[in-house]
Amino acid sequence: MKNIFVDTDGDFNRLIPQFIAAGVDGFLPMDVNAGMDIVKVRELYPRLKFIGGFNKLVIEQGKDAIDREFERILPVIRSGGYVPGCDHQATRFHCAMSGIGSATDAVPESFFFLLVILFIRAAGTVA
Repeated sequence: MKNIFVDTDGDFNRLIPQFIAAGVDGFLPMDVNAGMDIVKVRELYPRLKFIGGFNKLVIEQGKDAIDREFERILPVIRSGGYVPGCDHQATRFHCAMSGIGSATDAVPESFFFLLVILFIRAAGTVA
C-alpha cells in the first residue's frame, strides 16, 4: 500500500490533477486561509487523502466557532481517508486567545471517538 503525501502551502487547487497523475495520494496541511477547502476538494477528488484542513484561526474564537468548524469538515471525517488537524501549527497563543487551557480542551469528545474509529478502519479491523 502506498501513501504518498505532499506538504503544500497556499492554494494549489489547479495543481491537484497533475499531482494525482504523478501518483500522489494525499495532501497536508490543506491551508484553509489560502483557499483550500477539504470539503470541496473531496467532492471533486473522492480518493484523495488529507491531513489537516481544520482552520486554526477559529480556535481563538472559542468553543462555538470550533464546533462549527468541526461541523464544516464532518463530511470528510465521515468519508474516511482523513486525519483531522490544524491547517498549520496551532500555538499556545491561539489557545490562550480562545480562553481555553489547551487545544485538547476545545475539541468535542465526539471528535476523539471519530478519530479512533478512523484509525481502526484504516487498519482494516472494522467493516
